[in-house]
Amino acid sequence: MFRPLFSTLKFVLAALATLALVACGGGGGSSGTPLLGTGVGGGGAPTSTSGSTALAISLIVAGGTSTANIASGQSTVLIATVTNGLTGAVVANQAVTFAFSANISNANITATSANTSANGQAATLYTAGNQSSGTDIVTATVTDSSGNVATASVSLAVQATTSNYTMTVTPNGQLSVGPNAVSGTLQTVDKAIPFTISVKDSNGNAVPNLTVTSALGSANSATYLGNPPVAVVPGFLTQSATVSPTLTNTTDASGLVNPTYISGGRAGTDIVIFTVTRNGIIIASQSVTVVVN
Repeated sequence: MFRPLFSTLKFVLAALATLALVACGGGGGSSGTPLLGTGVGGGGAPTSTSGSTALAISLIVAGGTSTANIASGQSTVLIATVTNGLTGAVVANQAVTFAFSANISNANITATSANTSANGQAATLYTAGNQSSGTDIVTATVTDSSGNVATASVSLAVQATTSNYTMTVTPNGQLSVGPNAVSGTLQTVDKAIPFTISVKDSNGNAVPNLTVTSALGSANSATYLGNPPVAVVPGFLTQSATVSPTLTNTTDASGLVNPTYISGGRAGTDIVIFTVTRNGIIIASQSVTVVVN
């Protein structure tokens, strides 16, 4: 009587083993194992994938959208975020490539590839061309360890017009500042650069109520941007390079905004780009390089 029972147990155990193997994604390892990085990934443009990829990617224009209108010759930062496709955890040190899917205006991007930072982000600077009006499309691509691909795109509608507005950034050019210090659990932020952004029309009059976006094209010192008075962001001095968040302000009655750059905790070169938007169109842009040493 024990032989049939033993045979039945063998059958049940074999079936359970098969189900467990299927649930784990087959013999190649668990598909639910998190990749590098922790935390929750950001939103942005929807992700499209080819095959069953362990990675997901979003791509946004500085300011948080997957589309933008931009005057010819102006620039904006494009930010990609890579996450684990199953857990949503951000993925650090992952290669991202940037390329044009359409380039009607004869635009350019400064970086065609970049590795993600500790917060899973990589960035490139897009500059609209002057050739013609039309929509440029930039696509960010990431490939997982199995060769599967995930992509996301942004669309930039280029207006072939000349802006009647000027933006002045003070200070500008190539700037230099020391890194902020770490002392035990305390972090100081005495190394900072306050900027003044002034926007005027063609007659030299100050223009209020325009949107000014400050964004980091690169942040090798682990910098961040804020409004004064600037609060300490725990951990920012020792984290890997980060390219977000962006900062959005509105010009006051004098046509001014006053964002602040705070250097990170190590040497490196940071790039800050300021863009002005009017009626939904980026009409002026200017970048500043900050060397932290």
